[in-house]
Amino acid sequence: MAENIAYGHPQATQDDIRRAADAAGASGFINALPQGFNTRLTERGSNLSGGQRQRIALARALITAPELLILDDTTSAVDAGTEAEINTALGRYADNEHMLLVIARRRSTLQLADRIVVLDKGRVVDIGTQAELDARCPTFRSLMSGEGDFLALARQNNVRYGQQRRR
Repeated sequence: MAENIAYGHPQATQDDIRRAADAAGASGFINALPQGFNTRLTERGSNLSGGQRQRIALARALITAPELLILDDTTSAVDAGTEAEINTALGRYADNEHMLLVIARRRSTLQLADRIVVLDKGRVVDIGTQAELDARCPTFRSLMSGEGDFLALARQNNVRYGQQRRR
């Protein structure tokens, strides 16, 4: 586990690894494993849940403490509870020294944002808080209501994220 978190940062100390795991909200489940941070991961982390893999990947990104961290749909493959844990961890990370640029399609992920930039066909349509955009930006409201439509469509057609139904 520790080796996986430190991947790409070979000079990382055990303290660095633990701080990154804490920042990603991963320490709790890692410490609960029989071998803790010494746990060996199987191929592609198949001995971890999707949410645990997401948090390990986040710890790997946070270990270098980048000033700017760009995340694309970080919580797309996790349940609501895990999403809340990841968003809490990200909220703790963002401060005066660290900026997050989050590309999100879920309204719940946008709660992290101080400012939201709404894009339509590659062009900036509006910038504001979630409340401001809800009040004045039809494109934002359309994008946010589209989330529910997509999920309903996905259930109706028995399709999961990242998979297509075979015919």
